[in-house]
Order: sequence, then C-alpha cells, then structure tokens
Amino acid sequence: MRTGLVLLLSLRKSKKLVIKISGQVTAFFDAKKITELPGKQEKGDMRMSEFKPITTQEEFDAAIKARLSREKEKYGDYDQLKSRVTELEEENISLKSTIEANKQSKDDSDKQLEDCWL
Repeated sequence: MRTGLVLLLSLRKSKKLVIKISGQVTAFFDAKKITELPGKQEKGDMRMSEFKPITTQEEFDAAIKARLSREKEKYGDYDQLKSRVTELEEENISLKSTIEANKQSKDDSDKQLEDCWL
C-alpha cells in the first residue's frame, strides 16, 4: 500500500495551471492571474516572473545574509530597550524602599502621637 501525497502542477496549452493531488485533478487556475499578487506589495514579495532561482553557493550566502540583516534590523534597539528596563527596575526597587521607609516613619509618628495622648 502506497501512502503519501503526490502533487503535480502542469501548465496546459490553454494557459491554465492544473493541480493534481494523488492523480485527481483538484483545481484549475488561469496562469496569468497566478503571477499577480493580491493586495499591497510588501518588502520581500515578488512576482513569479521576477523570481530567479539560486544556482550558486555565493547567491545562497548573499540571500541568507540579506535575510539575516533584515531580521537584525527588527531587533536593532533591543540593547537600548534592555538597558531601559534595567533602569526602570532599579527605580522601581528604589521607590518601593522609599515607600516602605515612609510607611515606617508614619507608623513611628502615629505611635508617638498615641503615647502623647495617653
């Protein structure tokens, strides 16, 4: 018994793309429309007519380098944000200790006042 999925794409003379899955024709597409991307073009989108296959290691390395640089660009301010978080955590600790000291001072003042009234 053979398991698995066989996907076959073929372009007919009528410029219709035929998709066959496990021997059954499942869909027809107009080949002209398939290369058109719906909606707004974004960075990295390309039409099939613009696609150029990678054939050398140098091209592959360049593509990977470009992709990694785009990813690093997303997180370029990570160190700055991390240092800001550290500063805010230290400030938070300082404020909590100030609150605790003020609370203790208030409790001491309240106790002195209570002792005076007695």
